[in-house]
Amino acid sequence: EQPCKILFITHLGFVAAERGQFEEARQKIATGLHLIQEMQEPWLESLILVDLGRAELELGHEAVAPGYFLQSLNISKTLRWLMPALAALGGIAELRQRQGKHETAAELASLVLHHSATEHVHKEHAQTLLASSNLAKAKLTAAIERGKKLSAERVRDELLHHQTITT
Repeated sequence: EQPCKILFITHLGFVAAERGQFEEARQKIATGLHLIQEMQEPWLESLILVDLGRAELELGHEAVAPGYFLQSLNISKTLRWLMPALAALGGIAELRQRQGKHETAAELASLVLHHSATEHVHKEHAQTLLASSNLAKAKLTAAIERGKKLSAERVRDELLHHQTITT
């Protein structure tokens, strides 16, 4: 019963996000995260943390969102499960783009887009980020090529080692 309740609550958060109701989305997803943490289901926690980070970004909370992405990266490393790390890297790409770090954003988005373990929804997000890049065509193409060559594990581990993604 509890897992169904959690999935229902978090799904309501996703629906709210799709409607542009990001405060409601954040609240629902945060509730789902709290319940998942009580159940000690780290694989679900790692996924929900990314969604919460994205909701925070949409609300303009660029100082809060990175913490959720880092938590997800840490859990995915512990679980040796790359899929949530790729989702978190997509969130970090969006953060970088908002910070005006367009080449880094494009590299990360390219990594996410071209990695075989990335879920379809996160590939779409990466494509959207690349399509909205402010980089000149030549710089964007070069950043995409660099991103294709990046190791998701290495990028994840580097971010975890520095414990900051705000600079």
